[in-house]
Amino acid sequence: MGKKSKIIPPLFGFKAAKIGLVSRDYNVEYPNGYRDFSHHMPEILAILDKEGCDTALFALYSIIPREGYDLRATLDGYESLKLICIEEFEDSKGGRKAGDYVIYHRTAKGWDEYRFLQAFARVNWLKPEPVEKFASETVPKRVLGNCCIIVCGETNGVKYDKKGGKGIIDPYGVLAAIPPEVEVILNPIHDRMTRFEMERKRRFLSQNKRWLLAVWNRGKTYKSGKPRKEPAEAWAVYYDEFPVTVVIEKNIHGVEITFLDLSLLKK
Repeated sequence: MGKKSKIIPPLFGFKAAKIGLVSRDYNVEYPNGYRDFSHHMPEILAILDKEGCDTALFALYSIIPREGYDLRATLDGYESLKLICIEEFEDSKGGRKAGDYVIYHRTAKGWDEYRFLQAFARVNWLKPEPVEKFASETVPKRVLGNCCIIVCGETNGVKYDKKGGKGIIDPYGVLAAIPPEVEVILNPIHDRMTRFEMERKRRFLSQNKRWLLAVWNRGKTYKSGKPRKEPAEAWAVYYDEFPVTVVIEKNIHGVEITFLDLSLLKK
C-alpha cells in the first residue's frame, strides 16, 4: 500500500463530462494469475480514452498491489483520461480484504495520486458522532472538481426512516455536506447490494439535478456457494432521483464497460 495523501489534490477546476464504468466477475482468475483488473487494464484504459472519457470508475476490489506492478507507469500517452478511480485489495484463500482507495489524477507535471480508506459500511451499529464527523470532515475532502466520491456502503450515511414513515432522511448531514457545485456522485461498490433501501438511498443522494453513478462486481454467492442472480448490468445510474438505463457497450472476456456522456443523458 502506498503512502496516503493528507490533503485533497488541487482538482477544483476539474469537470467530469464523460465517465466510463468498469465491472467484472471478481472470482475469475485472469491469464496473468490475478483476480483483478490488471491483466486487461491497458486495454480498458485505451478504450475509455479513445471514447473520450475523462473519468474511469472501476468497481471495488480493483487491483492487487504487488512488487513489479505500478499502474502509474502505464498512464502516459492518454489524451482524454484525467481521473482514474480504483481500490487496492488483498486476495487470499480466506477472501478479499479492501485496502486503500486510490484516485489517480493528471496534473501539469504528470500523474499523481490521492489515497484514503472507506470510512464505514453500515451505520446501524454506529453512534451518530462518527457519521456526523464523516459528513463534516471527510465528505468535503472527497470533492474532486464537480465530483464527490462516496465509497460503497458510505451511502448508508443517509437513513431509511422506518418508524417515522418519511422515507430516506439525512439526520447526520451527509447530503447537506456535499457542495452545490458537485454534479456527480461516484459510488464504487464491491458487490451488488440487494436490500431495497439501497436504491432509495442512491435516489435520495441524486436529488437536486445531481448524478449518482454506482458500479459493482459480479460474482457474489450465497453461503451455500450458489451464485446470486445478477441484473443485466452491474451498475446503477440516477439523475435527479430517477433511474437512467445504461447498457453494456464493451465486454472484454468478462470485463464489462459502458460510457456515460452526461450532457447527452441529462433530462
